[in-house]
Amino acid sequence: MKYVNYVLLIITFILLIISPSQIKENVSISLSLWTNHVLPVLFPVFVMTDLIISNSLTTKISDAISPLFSILFNVNKRSSVIIVLSIFAGNPSSARLLKRLIENDEISISEASYLLSFTSFANPIFIYNVFGLAFFSNYSVGFILLISHYASNLLIGVITRPKNKFDISSAQIQSINIVESITKNVQVILNIGGFIVFVNIIKMLVSDYLKNPDSLLFLIVNGSFEFVSGIQSVSDADISLKAAVVVASFILGFGGIAIHLQVYSLIYEHLSYMRFLIARIAQGLISSIITLLIFNLIYTDAIQVSTKHYSYLLLIPFLILFIKKRSRI
Repeated sequence: MKYVNYVLLIITFILLIISPSQIKENVSISLSLWTNHVLPVLFPVFVMTDLIISNSLTTKISDAISPLFSILFNVNKRSSVIIVLSIFAGNPSSARLLKRLIENDEISISEASYLLSFTSFANPIFIYNVFGLAFFSNYSVGFILLISHYASNLLIGVITRPKNKFDISSAQIQSINIVESITKNVQVILNIGGFIVFVNIIKMLVSDYLKNPDSLLFLIVNGSFEFVSGIQSVSDADISLKAAVVVASFILGFGGIAIHLQVYSLIYEHLSYMRFLIARIAQGLISSIITLLIFNLIYTDAIQVSTKHYSYLLLIPFLILFIKKRSRI
């Protein structure tokens, strides 16, 4: 990972000398994207996920669905918890959790490698709120992207599932209080912002050689660097909506180099990045095919809702926890 950092620093330093005004504009755009779309959604979701874990809700959910996961993925109850957590929290939560389990000798390398290959989820609220509403201004687009994203990821898990179930340890995934959660996730969300800025700088250099911003090649290459700004460009491109959603689905499945760098920085000492990379390429392709198949069945112009009203849905988990605590008094 240190060599990747060196390359990024050298390229950034050269660009600062050659075109400082372009760098300044690009950094401003990247920080605006992070401030307006990434931070307001991901940070509360990360903290909210930790609070759900602390209230044992995730464990109860895994108790209910572990029999299904056992059939689909041939995994044990502990692995079911990891899958549920990755669905709730989004990238790079599964890599962060698996790293901790490996370092504590709570999971084998082979099991962690398998789980990492199909637990690379974008947060569901992020897909709906940012991609469905903010970018495409349509609930059904967010729903299409959500179905294709999750179905393709889980399909990879089914296709590559092991023949035998992994041994389960007695270790439990520890809960976390709100102070620890805020402290930890401030660092995580800052890291995400930093990766977005640096990757978008590299993307700016590459994009100068691709002249047509509405071509499929430009959109795919652009989105392959950083998927949030990439999907934003796709939503603004002068192409058909169906083509735009298919391309967005591929970009979302692949995850973007910014996400890959985050995952690599967490797992490179223990797990193979190549397996993760191949799985993300496969997920992007499968996801785009699923989107192509279901688009005409699900899309409708009528489903358009204000982001202001949708944001109230974020309060539901907190209301559930409040009611639960009040019932104990």
